[in-house]
Amino acid sequence: MHVYKIARTASVLVAVGSVAALAGCSSDPAPEAGSDERAAAAYTTDLSGVCPDTVVIQTGWFPQPERGYLYQLIGTEGVVDVDKGAYVGPLGSTGVDLEVRVGGPYVGDQSAVSMLYQDPDILLGEVNTDEALNLNAEFPTVSVFAPLEQSPQVLLWDPEKHEFGSMADIGASGLPVLVYGSDDPWVTYFVEEGQLTAGQIDDSYDGSPSRLVASGGDVVQQGYVTSEPYTYQHDFPEWGQPVDSLLLAEAGYNPYENALGATPQTLEQRRDCLAGLVPLLQQAQVDYISDPGPMNERLVSIVEELASSWTLTLDANEFATETMRERGVVGNGADGTLGNFDPARVTEFSTLVTPILAESNPDFVPVDDPAVVYTNEFIDPEIGL
Repeated sequence: MHVYKIARTASVLVAVGSVAALAGCSSDPAPEAGSDERAAAAYTTDLSGVCPDTVVIQTGWFPQPERGYLYQLIGTEGVVDVDKGAYVGPLGSTGVDLEVRVGGPYVGDQSAVSMLYQDPDILLGEVNTDEALNLNAEFPTVSVFAPLEQSPQVLLWDPEKHEFGSMADIGASGLPVLVYGSDDPWVTYFVEEGQLTAGQIDDSYDGSPSRLVASGGDVVQQGYVTSEPYTYQHDFPEWGQPVDSLLLAEAGYNPYENALGATPQTLEQRRDCLAGLVPLLQQAQVDYISDPGPMNERLVSIVEELASSWTLTLDANEFATETMRERGVVGNGADGTLGNFDPARVTEFSTLVTPILAESNPDFVPVDDPAVVYTNEFIDPEIGL
Protein backbone atom coordinates (compact mmCIF):
# COMPACT_ATOMS: atom_id res chain seq x y z
CA MET A 1 0.00 0.00 0.00
CA HIS A 2 1.26 3.46 -0.88
CA VAL A 3 0.52 6.06 1.77
CA TYR A 4 -0.03 9.36 0.03
CA LYS A 5 0.86 12.59 1.84
CA ILE A 6 1.22 15.88 0.01
CA ALA A 7 4.40 17.87 0.31
CA ARG A 8 3.78 20.70 2.76
CA THR A 9 6.50 23.10 1.66
CA ALA A 10 9.42 23.42 -0.69
CA SER A 11 11.66 21.95 2.00
CA VAL A 12 10.93 18.51 0.56
CA LEU A 13 13.56 19.24 -2.10
CA VAL A 14 17.15 18.18 -1.53
CA ALA A 15 20.41 18.84 -3.31
CA VAL A 16 20.54 17.83 -6.94
CA GLY A 17 23.74 15.92 -6.32
CA SER A 18 21.94 13.45 -4.10
CA VAL A 19 19.98 11.97 -7.01
CA ALA A 20 22.87 9.90 -8.31
CA ALA A 21 23.57 8.53 -4.85
CA LEU A 22 19.96 7.50 -4.37
CA ALA A 23 19.88 5.75 -7.72
CA GLY A 24 22.65 3.36 -6.72
CA CYS A 25 26.37 3.22 -7.29
CA SER A 26 26.88 0.11 -9.40
CA SER A 27 28.73 0.60 -12.67
CA ASP A 28 27.40 -2.62 -14.20
CA PRO A 29 25.67 -2.00 -17.54
CA ALA A 30 21.89 -2.32 -17.55
CA PRO A 31 20.53 -5.39 -19.33
CA GLU A 32 19.06 -4.89 -22.79
CA ALA A 33 15.29 -5.14 -23.26
CA GLY A 34 13.58 -7.07 -25.99
CA SER A 35 10.75 -5.80 -28.14
CA ASP A 36 7.25 -6.75 -27.02
CA GLU A 37 5.07 -7.69 -30.00
CA ARG A 38 1.80 -6.53 -28.44
CA ALA A 39 3.24 -3.17 -27.42
CA ALA A 40 4.91 -2.74 -30.80
CA ALA A 41 1.60 -3.29 -32.58
CA ALA A 42 -0.43 -1.08 -30.22
CA TYR A 43 1.81 1.99 -29.77
CA THR A 44 3.04 3.10 -33.16
CA THR A 45 3.16 6.91 -33.12
CA ASP A 46 6.59 8.05 -34.28
CA LEU A 47 8.15 9.89 -31.35
CA SER A 48 11.71 9.87 -32.64
CA GLY A 49 13.09 13.35 -33.09
CA VAL A 50 10.41 15.03 -30.96
CA CYS A 51 10.87 13.11 -27.69
CA PRO A 52 14.09 12.26 -25.89
CA ASP A 53 15.69 8.99 -26.96
CA THR A 54 14.58 7.68 -23.57
CA VAL A 55 11.34 9.05 -22.13
CA VAL A 56 11.68 9.04 -18.33
CA ILE A 57 8.61 8.95 -16.09
CA GLN A 58 8.99 9.20 -12.32
CA THR A 59 6.35 7.40 -10.28
CA GLY A 60 5.64 7.94 -6.62
CA TRP A 61 5.86 4.33 -5.47
CA PHE A 62 6.63 0.74 -6.39
CA PRO A 63 5.12 -1.09 -9.37
CA GLN A 64 1.45 -1.85 -8.75
CA PRO A 65 -1.79 -2.02 -10.77
CA GLU A 66 -2.58 1.67 -10.27
CA ARG A 67 0.52 2.28 -12.42
CA GLY A 68 0.14 -0.77 -14.66
CA TYR A 69 -0.60 1.32 -17.75
CA LEU A 70 2.94 2.76 -17.72
CA TYR A 71 4.47 -0.70 -17.77
CA GLN A 72 1.94 -1.67 -20.45
CA LEU A 73 3.64 0.77 -22.84
CA ILE A 74 6.79 -1.35 -22.68
CA GLY A 75 5.04 -4.70 -22.38
CA THR A 76 6.31 -7.84 -20.75
CA GLU A 77 9.72 -7.88 -22.48
CA GLY A 78 11.22 -4.90 -20.68
CA VAL A 79 14.06 -5.28 -18.22
CA VAL A 80 14.53 -4.25 -14.61
CA ASP A 81 17.43 -1.94 -13.83
CA VAL A 82 17.84 -2.80 -10.16
CA ASP A 83 20.47 -0.14 -9.46
CA LYS A 84 18.31 2.62 -10.86
CA GLY A 85 15.02 1.16 -9.68
CA ALA A 86 13.42 1.28 -13.12
CA TYR A 87 11.66 -0.78 -15.77
CA VAL A 88 13.14 -0.06 -19.19
CA GLY A 89 12.40 -1.02 -22.76
CA PRO A 90 11.20 0.16 -26.16
CA LEU A 91 8.04 2.23 -26.01
CA GLY A 92 6.13 0.13 -28.51
CA SER A 93 7.38 0.86 -32.02
CA THR A 94 7.59 4.62 -31.48
CA GLY A 95 11.33 4.81 -32.01
CA VAL A 96 12.12 5.78 -28.41
CA ASP A 97 12.63 3.91 -25.15
CA LEU A 98 10.65 4.31 -21.95
CA GLU A 99 12.09 4.27 -18.44
CA VAL A 100 9.54 3.94 -15.65
CA ARG A 101 11.26 4.87 -12.41
CA VAL A 102 10.19 3.56 -9.02
CA GLY A 103 9.59 6.05 -6.22
CA GLY A 104 9.56 5.66 -2.45
CA PRO A 105 12.89 4.53 -1.00
CA TYR A 106 14.55 4.57 -4.43
CA VAL A 107 14.45 8.37 -4.33
CA GLY A 108 14.79 8.82 -0.60
CA ASP A 109 10.99 8.99 -0.20
CA GLN A 110 10.92 12.28 -2.05
CA SER A 111 7.93 13.22 -4.15
CA ALA A 112 7.94 13.04 -7.93
CA VAL A 113 7.62 16.84 -7.95
CA SER A 114 10.91 17.03 -6.08
CA MET A 115 12.52 14.78 -8.65
CA LEU A 116 11.15 16.78 -11.60
CA TYR A 117 13.01 19.81 -10.31
CA GLN A 118 16.22 17.91 -9.58
CA ASP A 119 16.65 15.73 -12.64
CA PRO A 120 16.13 17.33 -16.08
CA ASP A 121 16.03 13.87 -17.69
CA ILE A 122 12.58 13.28 -16.16
CA LEU A 123 9.85 14.26 -18.60
CA LEU A 124 6.81 13.52 -16.44
CA GLY A 125 6.17 12.74 -12.79
CA GLU A 126 3.18 11.78 -10.71
CA VAL A 127 1.43 14.65 -8.97
CA ASN A 128 -1.92 14.96 -7.19
CA THR A 129 -4.15 17.99 -7.58
CA ASP A 130 -3.81 19.14 -3.97
CA GLU A 131 -0.04 18.76 -4.16
CA ALA A 132 0.10 20.77 -7.40
CA LEU A 133 -1.97 23.56 -5.85
CA ASN A 134 0.12 23.51 -2.68
CA LEU A 135 3.49 23.85 -4.42
CA ASN A 136 2.46 25.98 -7.39
CA ALA A 137 4.09 29.21 -6.23
CA GLU A 138 7.61 27.80 -5.99
CA PHE A 139 7.56 24.50 -7.85
CA PRO A 140 4.74 24.62 -10.39
CA THR A 141 3.66 21.60 -12.39
CA VAL A 142 1.15 21.18 -15.20
CA SER A 143 -0.63 17.83 -15.28
CA VAL A 144 -1.25 16.46 -18.76
CA PHE A 145 -2.89 13.07 -18.10
CA ALA A 146 -5.15 11.68 -15.37
CA PRO A 147 -4.90 7.87 -15.35
CA LEU A 148 -7.30 7.57 -12.40
CA GLU A 149 -10.78 9.05 -12.64
CA GLN A 150 -11.35 8.72 -8.89
CA SER A 151 -8.93 8.61 -5.99
CA PRO A 152 -8.62 5.03 -4.63
CA GLN A 153 -8.30 6.22 -1.03
CA VAL A 154 -10.97 4.88 1.32
CA LEU A 155 -12.07 4.48 4.88
CA LEU A 156 -12.86 0.85 5.68
CA TRP A 157 -14.67 -1.03 8.42
CA ASP A 158 -16.14 -4.35 9.57
CA PRO A 159 -19.45 -4.86 7.73
CA GLU A 160 -20.50 -7.45 10.31
CA LYS A 161 -20.56 -4.75 12.98
CA HIS A 162 -21.35 -1.53 11.11
CA GLU A 163 -23.18 -0.19 8.08
CA PHE A 164 -22.16 3.23 6.79
CA GLY A 165 -23.42 5.01 3.70
CA SER A 166 -21.60 8.32 4.10
CA MET A 167 -18.78 10.07 5.92
CA ALA A 168 -21.38 11.66 8.17
CA ASP A 169 -22.54 8.17 9.19
CA ILE A 170 -18.99 7.33 10.23
CA GLY A 171 -18.81 10.58 12.19
CA ALA A 172 -22.11 9.90 13.92
CA SER A 173 -20.87 6.47 15.03
CA GLY A 174 -18.19 8.01 17.22
CA LEU A 175 -15.78 5.20 16.28
CA PRO A 176 -12.06 5.96 16.20
CA VAL A 177 -10.83 6.73 12.67
CA LEU A 178 -7.27 5.47 12.23
CA VAL A 179 -5.19 7.52 9.77
CA TYR A 180 -1.52 7.99 8.92
CA GLY A 181 -1.56 11.75 9.35
CA SER A 182 -4.09 13.78 11.31
CA ASP A 183 -3.00 16.90 9.42
CA ASP A 184 -3.66 15.47 5.94
CA PRO A 185 -5.93 17.83 3.98
CA TRP A 186 -8.71 15.28 3.56
CA VAL A 187 -8.85 14.74 7.33
CA THR A 188 -9.04 18.47 7.97
CA TYR A 189 -11.74 18.84 5.34
CA PHE A 190 -14.08 16.23 6.79
CA VAL A 191 -13.54 17.49 10.35
CA GLU A 192 -14.15 21.13 9.41
CA GLU A 193 -17.24 20.09 7.44
CA GLY A 194 -18.58 18.44 10.58
CA GLN A 195 -18.72 15.00 8.98
CA LEU A 196 -16.06 13.65 11.37
CA THR A 197 -15.07 14.95 14.78
CA ALA A 198 -11.55 15.86 15.81
CA GLY A 199 -11.84 13.48 18.75
CA GLN A 200 -12.32 10.52 16.41
CA ILE A 201 -9.06 11.04 14.54
CA ASP A 202 -6.24 8.72 15.62
CA ASP A 203 -3.00 9.02 13.65
CA SER A 204 -1.39 5.86 15.03
CA TYR A 205 -2.42 3.68 12.08
CA ASP A 206 0.46 1.41 11.02
CA GLY A 207 -1.01 -0.20 7.92
CA SER A 208 -2.03 -3.46 9.57
CA PRO A 209 -5.45 -4.63 10.83
CA SER A 210 -4.11 -5.06 14.38
CA ARG A 211 -6.37 -2.38 15.88
CA LEU A 212 -9.32 -3.67 13.88
CA VAL A 213 -8.72 -7.11 15.38
CA ALA A 214 -8.06 -5.88 18.92
CA SER A 215 -11.19 -3.72 18.94
CA GLY A 216 -13.42 -6.47 17.65
CA GLY A 217 -14.20 -4.43 14.55
CA ASP A 218 -14.94 -1.20 16.39
CA VAL A 219 -12.60 1.11 14.49
CA VAL A 220 -12.57 2.66 11.02
CA GLN A 221 -9.27 2.68 9.10
CA GLN A 222 -7.67 4.55 6.24
CA GLY A 223 -6.63 2.52 3.20
CA TYR A 224 -6.80 2.00 -0.54
CA VAL A 225 -9.75 0.26 -2.15
CA THR A 226 -7.26 -1.56 -4.40
CA SER A 227 -5.23 -3.00 -1.54
CA GLU A 228 -6.47 -3.46 2.03
CA PRO A 229 -9.82 -5.12 1.25
CA TYR A 230 -7.86 -7.94 -0.38
CA THR A 231 -4.82 -8.13 1.91
CA TYR A 232 -6.83 -7.95 5.12
CA GLN A 233 -8.98 -10.87 4.05
CA HIS A 234 -6.28 -13.04 2.47
CA ASP A 235 -2.90 -12.05 3.89
CA PHE A 236 -3.75 -11.34 7.53
CA PRO A 237 -5.20 -14.51 9.07
CA GLU A 238 -5.81 -12.72 12.35
CA TRP A 239 -8.55 -10.80 10.50
CA GLY A 240 -9.30 -13.00 7.48
CA GLN A 241 -12.70 -11.61 6.54
CA PRO A 242 -14.18 -8.97 4.21
CA VAL A 243 -14.25 -5.26 4.95
CA ASP A 244 -16.53 -2.61 3.51
CA SER A 245 -15.34 0.80 2.40
CA LEU A 246 -16.22 4.35 1.38
CA LEU A 247 -14.14 6.16 -1.21
CA LEU A 248 -13.04 9.62 -0.11
CA ALA A 249 -14.10 10.65 -3.62
CA GLU A 250 -17.64 9.44 -2.94
CA ALA A 251 -17.66 11.52 0.24
CA GLY A 252 -16.56 14.70 -1.53
CA TYR A 253 -12.75 14.84 -1.43
CA ASN A 254 -11.57 13.92 -4.91
CA PRO A 255 -8.28 15.21 -6.28
CA TYR A 256 -6.92 13.71 -9.46
CA GLU A 257 -4.46 11.24 -7.97
CA ASN A 258 -1.26 10.04 -9.66
CA ALA A 259 -1.76 12.42 -12.58
CA LEU A 260 1.28 12.85 -14.81
CA GLY A 261 2.68 16.36 -14.80
CA ALA A 262 5.63 18.31 -16.17
CA THR A 263 7.32 21.51 -15.15
CA PRO A 264 6.02 24.48 -17.20
CA GLN A 265 9.45 24.79 -18.82
CA THR A 266 9.46 21.14 -19.89
CA LEU A 267 5.92 21.44 -21.22
CA GLU A 268 6.96 24.32 -23.47
CA GLN A 269 10.13 22.59 -24.64
CA ARG A 270 8.46 19.22 -25.24
CA ARG A 271 5.06 20.23 -26.55
CA ASP A 272 5.47 18.20 -29.76
CA CYS A 273 6.56 15.17 -27.76
CA LEU A 274 3.60 15.39 -25.40
CA ALA A 275 1.20 15.73 -28.34
CA GLY A 276 2.27 12.28 -29.47
CA LEU A 277 2.88 10.69 -26.08
CA VAL A 278 -0.27 11.58 -24.12
CA PRO A 279 -2.70 9.73 -26.44
CA LEU A 280 -0.45 6.68 -26.06
CA LEU A 281 -0.77 6.98 -22.28
CA GLN A 282 -4.53 7.09 -22.68
CA GLN A 283 -4.55 4.04 -24.93
CA ALA A 284 -2.22 2.12 -22.63
CA GLN A 285 -4.63 2.61 -19.73
CA VAL A 286 -7.52 1.40 -21.89
CA ASP A 287 -5.50 -1.63 -22.98
CA TYR A 288 -4.24 -2.49 -19.51
CA ILE A 289 -7.53 -2.23 -17.69
CA SER A 290 -9.32 -4.13 -20.46
CA ASP A 291 -6.84 -7.04 -20.47
CA PRO A 292 -4.59 -6.77 -17.41
CA GLY A 293 -3.52 -10.43 -17.20
CA PRO A 294 -0.12 -10.38 -18.94
CA MET A 295 1.07 -7.18 -17.31
CA ASN A 296 -0.26 -8.20 -13.89
CA GLU A 297 1.98 -11.26 -14.10
CA ARG A 298 4.93 -9.15 -15.20
CA LEU A 299 4.38 -6.67 -12.37
CA VAL A 300 4.85 -9.53 -9.90
CA SER A 301 8.15 -10.55 -11.50
CA ILE A 302 9.36 -6.94 -11.74
CA VAL A 303 8.86 -6.57 -7.99
CA GLU A 304 10.61 -9.88 -7.37
CA GLU A 305 13.59 -8.71 -9.43
CA LEU A 306 13.77 -5.45 -7.50
CA ALA A 307 14.20 -7.60 -4.36
CA SER A 308 12.98 -4.93 -1.95
CA SER A 309 10.56 -5.09 0.95
CA TRP A 310 7.66 -4.46 -1.45
CA THR A 311 5.67 -7.51 -2.53
CA LEU A 312 2.91 -8.24 -5.04
CA THR A 313 0.87 -11.33 -5.84
CA LEU A 314 -1.05 -12.11 -8.99
CA ASP A 315 -4.28 -12.63 -7.06
CA ALA A 316 -3.92 -9.22 -5.41
CA ASN A 317 -3.21 -7.60 -8.77
CA GLU A 318 -6.30 -9.21 -10.27
CA PHE A 319 -8.37 -7.94 -7.35
CA ALA A 320 -6.97 -4.44 -7.81
CA THR A 321 -7.73 -4.21 -11.52
CA GLU A 322 -11.23 -5.61 -11.09
CA THR A 323 -11.88 -3.18 -8.26
CA MET A 324 -10.59 -0.19 -10.21
CA ARG A 325 -13.20 -0.87 -12.88
CA GLU A 326 -16.03 -1.72 -10.49
CA ARG A 327 -15.52 1.29 -8.20
CA GLY A 328 -14.80 3.77 -10.98
CA VAL A 329 -11.19 4.40 -10.01
CA VAL A 330 -10.33 3.91 -13.67
CA GLY A 331 -12.94 5.03 -16.15
CA ASN A 332 -14.09 7.68 -18.55
CA GLY A 333 -15.03 11.18 -17.53
CA ALA A 334 -18.57 12.46 -18.01
CA ASP A 335 -17.72 13.26 -21.64
CA GLY A 336 -16.69 9.68 -22.43
CA THR A 337 -12.96 10.45 -22.58
CA LEU A 338 -10.38 8.68 -20.44
CA GLY A 339 -7.58 10.72 -18.91
CA ASN A 340 -8.75 14.31 -19.26
CA PHE A 341 -9.41 16.84 -16.50
CA ASP A 342 -12.86 18.22 -15.75
CA PRO A 343 -12.38 22.01 -15.36
CA ALA A 344 -15.40 22.37 -13.09
CA ARG A 345 -14.18 19.56 -10.84
CA VAL A 346 -10.69 21.08 -10.53
CA THR A 347 -12.16 24.51 -9.76
CA GLU A 348 -14.49 23.07 -7.14
CA PHE A 349 -11.69 21.08 -5.56
CA SER A 350 -9.39 24.12 -5.51
CA THR A 351 -12.08 26.10 -3.70
CA LEU A 352 -12.44 23.26 -1.19
CA VAL A 353 -8.76 22.71 -0.44
CA THR A 354 -7.32 26.25 -0.67
CA PRO A 355 -8.22 27.36 2.89
CA ILE A 356 -6.90 24.07 4.25
CA LEU A 357 -3.57 24.48 2.48
CA ALA A 358 -3.34 28.12 3.57
CA GLU A 359 -3.81 27.06 7.17
CA SER A 360 -1.20 24.27 7.09
CA ASN A 361 1.49 25.75 4.82
CA PRO A 362 2.88 29.18 5.75
CA ASP A 363 4.43 29.51 2.28
CA PHE A 364 1.22 28.71 0.41
CA VAL A 365 0.10 31.15 -2.28
CA PRO A 366 -3.38 30.57 -3.71
CA VAL A 367 -3.64 30.24 -7.48
CA ASP A 368 -5.63 32.88 -9.33
CA ASP A 369 -6.89 30.28 -11.78
CA PRO A 370 -6.84 26.53 -11.01
CA ALA A 371 -6.37 25.87 -14.73
CA VAL A 372 -2.65 26.61 -14.29
CA VAL A 373 -2.11 23.14 -12.75
CA TYR A 374 -3.49 21.07 -15.63
CA THR A 375 -4.11 21.05 -19.37
CA ASN A 376 -6.23 18.97 -21.75
CA GLU A 377 -4.23 20.22 -24.73
CA PHE A 378 -2.70 16.85 -25.56
CA ILE A 379 -5.70 14.62 -24.79
CA ASP A 380 -7.37 12.68 -27.60
CA PRO A 381 -11.10 13.02 -26.84
CA GLU A 382 -11.88 9.89 -28.86
CA ILE A 383 -9.97 7.55 -26.54
CA GLY A 384 -12.02 5.94 -23.78
CA LEU A 385 -13.23 2.66 -22.39
